Amino acid sequence: QSGTSGNANDPGHVYDPPNPECDAKISSLMSELYSLESSARSDVSSAIQSAKDEYHALPASQRTFANKVSIAYKHLSSVESTYDSAVSSVVSEMRSVLQEYNQPETVADQAWSYYQSAKRSMISSLGG
Repeated sequence: QSGTSGNANDPGHVYDPPNPECDAKISSLMSELYSLESSARSDVSSAIQSAKDEYHALPASQRTFANKVSIAYKHLSSVESTYDSAVSSVVSEMRSVLQEYNQPETVADQAWSYYQSAKRSMISSLGG
């Protein structure tokens, strides 16, 4: 046992055995993340449609690639910042729960990595 510091960054840190109460809280937070993912996909689709509508409403002379990119960015950046903030908040809550029960934060790291990866994948599928 390494003292009572509870510092997870200490390589000699000993975690407590898995805790069903902690697992239930983490499971609930994971459900929140899945729900956010579903909402994000829907909001991205709506933002893309809004951007297309705005672009197509422009006079033909203004339908340039630069305007297309600018309009798409305007619509998608607010969606991105909304979900970055929401996911970050849930992942922080996961970390707090894991620390409270003296559990490794691996699942929180994985959740954040998954979000970043899904976001990159979604952006590249849009051609950005």
